Amino acid sequence: NARRGSMSPETQAAVGKNLQAIDEALGELRQALDKDPGNRQLNKMLAATQQKKLNLLLRLIRLSSQI
Repeated sequence: NARRGSMSPETQAAVGKNLQAIDEALGELRQALDKDPGNRQLNKMLAATQQKKLNLLLRLIRLSSQI
């Protein structure tokens, strides 16, 4: 996307790596919840990980609007 193009290649790589790690964690949590849907700890972890992803994306938006 156009805004991502204004980031340095190093920043783009770091962002991509962080998003990939978060997405992998979300996938693992969803698989675990499929096996144990009533597990409160897993549900809390899923919500916290989703929040981390949202925070990262919001931070990217704020940073890209400053460029």
